[in-house]
Amino acid sequence: RGLYDAALEQGTSEVGGILLSPSKKYTLGMVPPLLASQWYSLRDQALKQGMLLSEADLYCTVSYNDHRVSPSDRQLVRQFLKRWKHPLANWFSKGDVAAASTIDQINKLRNMAAHAENFLYDWQFELLRQLVVGDATKAGILQALV
Repeated sequence: RGLYDAALEQGTSEVGGILLSPSKKYTLGMVPPLLASQWYSLRDQALKQGMLLSEADLYCTVSYNDHRVSPSDRQLVRQFLKRWKHPLANWFSKGDVAAASTIDQINKLRNMAAHAENFLYDWQFELLRQLVVGDATKAGILQALV
C-alpha cells in the first residue's frame, strides 16, 4: 500500500512493469529486480543436491536487465524504503544487493518448501532459517527488527 501511494505521488501506478494496486497480492520474487540490477542467487542445480556445496557451486550472480525496470523505478523504491515506517525499513537500508540477494534466496527456498512434490534438505532448511532468523555467525532479517 505504501509503495502504491509513493508511486501515485510520482504520477504513476506502475513500478518495474508491475501494476500496483492497494488490494493486489504480490510475491517475494517480484522484489529483487526492484532493488538491484544484479544480486546473488542460489543455483538451481545446487538446490537439487542433498549436501551443501561450496559457495562457488552454490551461488551465482543474477543480472536483471529487463527494460521494464528502469533506474528511476529503483530510485523510487529506494526513496520509499527510506521513509517507510516499518520495522523492516532499517534492514532494507543496509544495501540493495544484499537485500535483493536475501529476498531472492528466501523466495527460492520458500517455493521449494511450499510445494508438496519437493522437500528441503537439512542444509536448505538451515540456510532458510539463517536468512530469516539468523544465527551466531550471521544476522537474519528478523534480527533487524529488534
